[in-house]
Amino acid sequence: MLEINFVPWRERNRKKKQHNFLLCLFGCVLIVVIAMMGFCWCLEKKVEVQQKRNDILQNYNQKTPVEIRQYSLIKKQHALFLKKLRVLHKLTKQQKAVIGVINVLPRLVNRGVVLEQVALKDEKLILQLEGFSHDDANRFFKKISALSFIKNPQLDILSTKRTGDRRVIVFSVNIELKRLC
Repeated sequence: MLEINFVPWRERNRKKKQHNFLLCLFGCVLIVVIAMMGFCWCLEKKVEVQQKRNDILQNYNQKTPVEIRQYSLIKKQHALFLKKLRVLHKLTKQQKAVIGVINVLPRLVNRGVVLEQVALKDEKLILQLEGFSHDDANRFFKKISALSFIKNPQLDILSTKRTGDRRVIVFSVNIELKRLC
C-alpha cells in the first residue's frame, strides 16, 4: 500500500541518511587514522635510517684522522722512496764515468793533496780536497781537466785555515761527466 502520510517515510529516510552519513564519517575517520599511523610509522623508519647513517658518519669521522695520518706517512715514505730511486737512476746513468774518476783519482792526487769528500749533485761530481798551497790545487785541476770523460770542470777555493805552523787550502772541483753509454 502506498503511504499517504509522508512524514514517517521521510523520518525513516532521514534516519537512513543519517546512518549512512555516520557510517561514511566513521569510515573516513578510520581511513585518516590509518593513514596518519602509516605516515608516522614511515617517518619513524626514516628517522631510524637517518640515525644509522649518522652513526656510520660518526664512526667514519673518528677513523678519518688516523687514516689521514697513515696516508700522510705513506705519502712521505713514497716521496723518500722516489728521491732514492732518482739518486739510483742518476748513479746508474753516470756509473761508468764515476767509476772512471774514482779509478783515476789516486794517480791524479799530488803529494800534499788529500781527498776529503766525493758527492754527486745534480749531474755534477763534487770533489772536496785539501792541499798545502794554491799550486797544489792548480796542478790537481789541470790533471783532472785533461781527462776525456770530464766536461766543464770548475775550481773553487773554499777556505784557507791554519793547522799548527802550516797553512791548508780547502778547495773543491765541480765536474760534469760525459755520458759514456
